[in-house]
Amino acid sequence: MVDDEKDLEFLARQKFRKALAAEKFQLIFAQNGRDALSIIENDPEIAVIISDINMPEMDGLTLLKHTHTLRPHIRTILVSAYGDLTTLRKAMNYRAFDFVTKPVDFQDLEESILRALEI
Repeated sequence: MVDDEKDLEFLARQKFRKALAAEKFQLIFAQNGRDALSIIENDPEIAVIISDINMPEMDGLTLLKHTHTLRPHIRTILVSAYGDLTTLRKAMNYRAFDFVTKPVDFQDLEESILRALEI
């Protein structure tokens, strides 16, 4: 999960506690796209990225472009407070797997993660 909101890790761990306990997936956190890219380059087991679009240093769309080139098999779910058509279109053009708007419905996000892991 890539997001500059510091409380996201705590919230996500709470919301996904059952899935994490059942080992359906693991969570790794980064504060921006640049940090996430470094993690992705060093961990070949990462299968899904959940990334905010608007972040400092490297935004989610730029991260998506880099990861698609580096590891095209990784599925990316983009998250944005702005569900406008232009942003959605850009996300899909950059080959995002899914697009979720804030405030995040964590049940919906979990279903999207599990779908991404099935492919």
